[in-house]
Amino acid sequence: MMIPCVHSLSRPPADEIPFFCPARPPCGGRFRLRPAGAFTLVELLTVLGVITLFLGLLSRATMTGVGQGLVAAQNSCAGLTQVARVQASLSQVNVRLLIFADTTTPDNKLDALRMLKVVMPDPNNSNNWVSTGAKTVYLPRNIFIVAPAQPIVPVINGLPAWPVKRNSRFSQNNGLAVALQVDGVKANYFFIEFTPLNNVNTTTGEVIALAEGRATTDPSDPETVRYLNPENMRGILISQYGTQTMLNNAKDFEY
Repeated sequence: MMIPCVHSLSRPPADEIPFFCPARPPCGGRFRLRPAGAFTLVELLTVLGVITLFLGLLSRATMTGVGQGLVAAQNSCAGLTQVARVQASLSQVNVRLLIFADTTTPDNKLDALRMLKVVMPDPNNSNNWVSTGAKTVYLPRNIFIVAPAQPIVPVINGLPAWPVKRNSRFSQNNGLAVALQVDGVKANYFFIEFTPLNNVNTTTGEVIALAEGRATTDPSDPETVRYLNPENMRGILISQYGTQTMLNNAKDFEY
Protein backbone atom coordinates (compact mmCIF):
# COMPACT_ATOMS: atom_id res chain seq x y z
CA MET A 1 0.00 0.00 0.00
CA MET A 2 1.45 3.37 -1.02
CA ILE A 3 1.63 6.07 1.64
CA PRO A 4 0.35 9.34 0.16
CA CYS A 5 2.68 12.28 0.21
CA VAL A 6 1.91 14.46 3.18
CA HIS A 7 2.59 17.55 1.08
CA SER A 8 -0.56 16.76 -0.92
CA LEU A 9 -2.76 16.66 2.19
CA SER A 10 -3.98 19.57 4.23
CA ARG A 11 -1.86 19.85 7.32
CA PRO A 12 -3.84 19.66 10.57
CA PRO A 13 -3.11 22.06 13.40
CA ALA A 14 -0.04 21.15 15.42
CA ASP A 15 -2.11 20.30 18.51
CA GLU A 16 -4.06 17.71 16.50
CA ILE A 17 -1.03 15.74 15.28
CA PRO A 18 -0.76 12.54 17.34
CA PHE A 19 2.47 12.10 19.22
CA PHE A 20 2.93 8.68 17.62
CA CYS A 21 2.76 10.03 14.08
CA PRO A 22 5.49 8.35 11.97
CA ALA A 23 8.29 10.34 10.37
CA ARG A 24 7.12 12.15 7.28
CA PRO A 25 8.16 10.32 4.08
CA PRO A 26 9.61 12.22 1.13
CA CYS A 27 7.40 13.18 -1.79
CA GLY A 28 6.29 10.11 -3.66
CA GLY A 29 5.23 8.36 -0.48
CA ARG A 30 8.26 6.07 -0.18
CA PHE A 31 10.55 5.72 2.82
CA ARG A 32 14.27 5.47 2.21
CA LEU A 33 15.94 2.92 4.43
CA ARG A 34 19.68 2.54 5.06
CA PRO A 35 20.91 -0.77 3.58
CA ALA A 36 21.46 -3.45 6.18
CA GLY A 37 25.06 -3.61 7.34
CA ALA A 38 26.03 -0.21 5.90
CA PHE A 39 28.16 2.16 7.99
CA THR A 40 27.16 5.74 8.65
CA LEU A 41 29.62 8.60 8.26
CA VAL A 42 29.66 9.12 12.03
CA GLU A 43 30.47 5.43 12.63
CA LEU A 44 33.35 5.48 10.15
CA LEU A 45 34.77 8.70 11.60
CA THR A 46 34.52 7.27 15.12
CA VAL A 47 36.39 4.10 14.16
CA LEU A 48 39.05 6.11 12.34
CA GLY A 49 39.48 8.41 15.33
CA VAL A 50 39.82 5.56 17.83
CA ILE A 51 42.42 3.75 15.69
CA THR A 52 44.40 6.96 15.17
CA LEU A 53 44.38 7.66 18.92
CA PHE A 54 45.56 4.11 19.61
CA LEU A 55 48.42 4.47 17.13
CA GLY A 56 49.44 7.80 18.62
CA LEU A 57 49.63 6.36 22.12
CA LEU A 58 51.42 3.26 20.91
CA SER A 59 54.07 5.17 18.98
CA ARG A 60 54.91 7.19 22.12
CA ALA A 61 55.35 4.13 24.29
CA THR A 62 58.94 3.25 25.18
CA MET A 63 59.51 -0.39 24.33
CA THR A 64 62.35 -2.42 25.81
CA GLY A 65 63.56 -5.72 24.45
CA VAL A 66 63.44 -7.11 20.95
CA GLY A 67 60.33 -9.20 21.60
CA GLN A 68 58.30 -6.25 22.87
CA GLY A 69 59.56 -4.08 20.01
CA LEU A 70 58.43 -6.63 17.43
CA VAL A 71 54.99 -6.93 19.03
CA ALA A 72 54.63 -3.13 19.12
CA ALA A 73 55.69 -2.88 15.46
CA GLN A 74 53.26 -5.64 14.48
CA ASN A 75 50.39 -3.87 16.27
CA SER A 76 51.32 -0.54 14.69
CA CYS A 77 51.29 -2.05 11.18
CA ALA A 78 47.98 -3.80 11.85
CA GLY A 79 46.39 -0.62 13.18
CA LEU A 80 47.63 1.54 10.31
CA THR A 81 46.36 -1.05 7.83
CA GLN A 82 42.89 -0.73 9.35
CA VAL A 83 43.15 3.06 9.14
CA ALA A 84 43.89 2.79 5.41
CA ARG A 85 40.91 0.45 4.87
CA VAL A 86 38.51 2.75 6.75
CA GLN A 87 39.83 5.83 4.94
CA ALA A 88 39.31 4.17 1.54
CA SER A 89 35.71 3.31 2.44
CA LEU A 90 35.09 6.75 3.89
CA SER A 91 36.62 8.71 0.99
CA GLN A 92 35.51 6.33 -1.79
CA VAL A 93 38.95 6.49 -3.41
CA ASN A 94 41.92 4.13 -3.41
CA VAL A 95 44.11 4.74 -0.36
CA ARG A 96 47.71 3.62 0.08
CA LEU A 97 49.72 2.49 3.06
CA LEU A 98 53.23 3.73 2.29
CA ILE A 99 56.48 2.27 3.60
CA PHE A 100 59.34 4.73 3.26
CA ALA A 101 62.17 3.17 1.25
CA ASP A 102 64.33 6.10 0.16
CA THR A 103 68.06 5.62 0.77
CA THR A 104 69.50 8.56 -1.16
CA THR A 105 70.89 10.26 1.97
CA PRO A 106 72.18 9.03 5.36
CA ASP A 107 69.19 10.66 7.11
CA ASN A 108 66.78 8.90 4.78
CA LYS A 109 68.49 5.59 5.48
CA LEU A 110 67.71 5.99 9.17
CA ASP A 111 63.96 6.19 8.42
CA ALA A 112 63.89 3.69 5.55
CA LEU A 113 61.79 0.58 6.19
CA ARG A 114 60.54 1.88 9.54
CA MET A 115 58.40 4.92 8.67
CA LEU A 116 54.81 4.33 7.52
CA LYS A 117 52.00 6.68 6.56
CA VAL A 118 48.55 6.58 4.94
CA VAL A 119 47.94 8.74 1.87
CA MET A 120 45.18 9.42 -0.63
CA PRO A 121 45.12 11.07 -4.08
CA ASP A 122 45.40 14.85 -4.14
CA PRO A 123 42.10 16.08 -5.69
CA ASN A 124 43.91 19.13 -7.05
CA ASN A 125 47.01 17.41 -8.46
CA SER A 126 46.92 13.97 -10.04
CA ASN A 127 50.70 13.62 -9.60
CA ASN A 128 50.61 14.20 -5.83
CA TRP A 129 49.47 12.16 -2.83
CA VAL A 130 48.42 13.80 0.44
CA SER A 131 48.66 12.49 3.97
CA THR A 132 45.42 11.67 5.74
CA GLY A 133 44.65 12.62 9.31
CA ALA A 134 46.36 9.46 10.56
CA LYS A 135 49.64 9.99 12.38
CA THR A 136 52.86 8.98 10.62
CA VAL A 137 54.15 5.90 12.45
CA TYR A 138 57.78 5.09 13.20
CA LEU A 139 58.54 1.53 14.22
CA PRO A 140 60.36 0.97 17.54
CA ARG A 141 64.11 1.41 17.54
CA ASN A 142 66.05 -1.31 15.68
CA ILE A 143 62.86 -2.91 14.29
CA PHE A 144 62.51 -2.80 10.51
CA ILE A 145 60.29 -4.07 7.75
CA VAL A 146 62.15 -6.76 5.81
CA ALA A 147 62.33 -5.49 2.24
CA PRO A 148 60.73 -7.75 -0.40
CA ALA A 149 63.77 -7.48 -2.65
CA GLN A 150 66.31 -7.85 0.16
CA PRO A 151 69.46 -9.54 -1.21
CA ILE A 152 70.94 -12.43 0.73
CA VAL A 153 73.51 -10.80 3.00
CA PRO A 154 75.47 -12.22 5.95
CA VAL A 155 74.09 -11.41 9.38
CA ILE A 156 76.14 -10.85 12.51
CA ASN A 157 76.83 -13.24 15.37
CA GLY A 158 77.72 -16.09 13.03
CA LEU A 159 74.13 -16.72 11.96
CA PRO A 160 73.49 -18.08 8.45
CA ALA A 161 72.48 -15.89 5.53
CA TRP A 162 68.97 -14.43 5.65
CA PRO A 163 66.41 -16.97 4.33
CA VAL A 164 64.96 -15.89 1.01
CA LYS A 165 61.29 -16.55 1.88
CA ARG A 166 61.32 -14.66 5.15
CA ASN A 167 60.65 -11.24 3.71
CA SER A 168 57.78 -8.90 2.86
CA ARG A 169 55.75 -9.46 -0.29
CA PHE A 170 54.18 -6.47 -2.03
CA SER A 171 52.47 -7.12 -5.34
CA GLN A 172 52.21 -3.48 -6.43
CA ASN A 173 54.92 -2.44 -8.89
CA ASN A 174 56.23 -6.04 -8.84
CA GLY A 175 57.39 -5.62 -5.25
CA LEU A 176 59.80 -2.81 -6.09
CA ALA A 177 59.95 0.62 -4.51
CA VAL A 178 58.45 3.37 -6.64
CA ALA A 179 59.04 7.14 -6.68
CA LEU A 180 55.95 8.97 -5.40
CA GLN A 181 55.31 12.62 -4.69
CA VAL A 182 53.78 12.87 -1.22
CA ASP A 183 52.79 16.26 0.20
CA GLY A 184 54.89 17.85 -2.54
CA VAL A 185 58.09 15.87 -1.84
CA LYS A 186 59.24 13.01 -4.05
CA ALA A 187 60.77 9.89 -2.48
CA ASN A 188 60.79 6.12 -2.91
CA TYR A 189 58.15 3.95 -1.24
CA PHE A 190 56.76 0.46 -1.10
CA PHE A 191 52.99 0.53 -0.83
CA ILE A 192 49.83 -1.49 -0.27
CA GLU A 193 46.71 -0.09 -1.90
CA PHE A 194 43.15 -0.47 -0.59
CA THR A 195 39.96 0.05 -2.59
CA PRO A 196 36.68 1.61 -1.36
CA LEU A 197 35.36 -1.96 -1.00
CA ASN A 198 38.03 -2.61 1.67
CA ASN A 199 39.88 -4.99 -0.65
CA VAL A 200 43.58 -4.97 -1.42
CA ASN A 201 44.08 -3.73 -4.97
CA THR A 202 45.68 -6.98 -6.14
CA THR A 203 44.69 -10.56 -6.90
CA THR A 204 47.10 -11.91 -4.27
CA GLY A 205 47.70 -11.21 -0.62
CA GLU A 206 50.34 -8.94 0.85
CA VAL A 207 52.84 -9.71 3.62
CA ILE A 208 54.52 -7.26 5.99
CA ALA A 209 57.54 -8.95 7.60
CA LEU A 210 59.28 -7.45 10.64
CA ALA A 211 62.67 -8.23 12.16
CA GLU A 212 65.41 -6.72 14.29
CA GLY A 213 68.17 -4.94 12.40
CA ARG A 214 70.72 -2.15 12.27
CA ALA A 215 70.48 0.72 9.81
CA THR A 216 73.51 1.33 7.57
CA THR A 217 74.08 5.05 7.11
CA ASP A 218 77.07 4.76 4.81
CA PRO A 219 75.88 5.93 1.33
CA SER A 220 78.35 3.55 -0.31
CA ASP A 221 76.82 0.53 1.47
CA PRO A 222 74.31 -1.07 -0.93
CA GLU A 223 72.28 -2.46 1.97
CA THR A 224 69.75 -0.37 3.86
CA VAL A 225 69.47 -2.63 6.91
CA ARG A 226 71.56 -5.45 8.34
CA TYR A 227 68.96 -7.86 9.68
CA LEU A 228 70.06 -9.83 12.73
CA ASN A 229 68.01 -12.91 13.58
CA PRO A 230 65.82 -14.71 11.02
CA GLU A 231 64.34 -16.87 13.78
CA ASN A 232 62.86 -13.90 15.63
CA MET A 233 60.24 -12.36 13.36
CA ARG A 234 56.67 -11.12 13.34
CA GLY A 235 54.40 -9.77 10.65
CA ILE A 236 50.98 -9.54 9.03
CA LEU A 237 49.36 -11.38 6.15
CA ILE A 238 46.73 -9.25 4.38
CA SER A 239 44.42 -11.24 2.11
CA GLN A 240 43.10 -9.81 -1.14
CA TYR A 241 39.82 -9.15 0.73
CA GLY A 242 41.60 -6.98 3.29
CA THR A 243 41.41 -9.38 6.24
CA GLN A 244 44.48 -9.72 8.46
CA THR A 245 46.31 -12.70 9.93
CA MET A 246 49.04 -12.16 12.50
CA LEU A 247 52.27 -14.00 11.70
CA ASN A 248 53.98 -14.70 15.02
CA ASN A 249 56.63 -17.26 14.05
CA ALA A 250 59.42 -17.22 11.49
CA LYS A 251 58.08 -20.40 9.88
CA ASP A 252 54.76 -18.64 9.16
CA PHE A 253 56.46 -16.72 6.35
CA GLU A 254 57.52 -19.85 4.46
CA TYR A 255 54.44 -20.79 2.48
